[in-house]
Amino acid sequence: MQTPRVGMRRRRLIIKQRARTISAIFYFRLLVLFALYLFPFTLAADFFGRINFSGPEFQFLGITVNVTRELLLLGTLVLESPIFLGVCDYMLALDRETPKPLSSVFSWYSDGARIKEGLRYSLFNIALHVVLFPLQRLPLLWSAAHLEEYSAAAAKVMEAARAGTEADMSVVDTVTRLSAQITACEGIVLLATVITMWFAPLPYLLAEDPGNGSFFRKVLESMRCMRGHLIEFCIFCVSFAGWYLLSSLFGQYMCILFYPYIHIAQAIFLNRLILARRRKDAPAPETADEENKENQ
Repeated sequence: MQTPRVGMRRRRLIIKQRARTISAIFYFRLLVLFALYLFPFTLAADFFGRINFSGPEFQFLGITVNVTRELLLLGTLVLESPIFLGVCDYMLALDRETPKPLSSVFSWYSDGARIKEGLRYSLFNIALHVVLFPLQRLPLLWSAAHLEEYSAAAAKVMEAARAGTEADMSVVDTVTRLSAQITACEGIVLLATVITMWFAPLPYLLAEDPGNGSFFRKVLESMRCMRGHLIEFCIFCVSFAGWYLLSSLFGQYMCILFYPYIHIAQAIFLNRLILARRRKDAPAPETADEENKENQ
């Protein structure tokens, strides 16, 4: 007899309820975990993104790309990947009710098999970023390059509105044009984010069995897990928008206070997809018995 299917909304509520329970019990451990993981690499990425490097540059679709900055940003992926897999491993263990010590996260920098897995994952991330560079990075560079012009034009329009005078139409056209283009860039970045979600289960697949199995096979398994659930996962992630808006009231980096709940919920969602896919791929009991008889 088949169990009745659970609707998407009901499934989200069940996952979020479990996430609230786990995050309440292990909140401070998860908070320390995310602080150790996020702050060094987020600060490094912000620093590299703001500083003006004098290294070689090239033009791509009319956008200036600094090679030194992009290589340093890719370098942070290499350093970040092992501890990110450690974070995924830790959250996966919490959902599977086999909690690990917090120190286990740093074994991904010392254990040979885990170092290898972290290196493979970092190389995959670098390749993915290079392939998605026109969709993921270029729109951000374009927006950053034109943000000052947009801010200056918008300030002139606001100044004219406060003074009760008519704004220069060329300035208004500039604001309208740049606003539409920046919005389009944000849409392109969002599209790239959706593409990367096909590989959202991958770090959890790598974390549960580091150093074993074909990496390419795990990439395919990640995509199989997301097949038919990509839109559902996107909706699930968007459902946390209120938490990010709330965190923005406290400052740029204060969103970390809500990360234990948000990220453990996403980990639970992806863990459910992995387990459901394996149950679906498992042979039926009758088939398994026949295969055992044949092997005997």
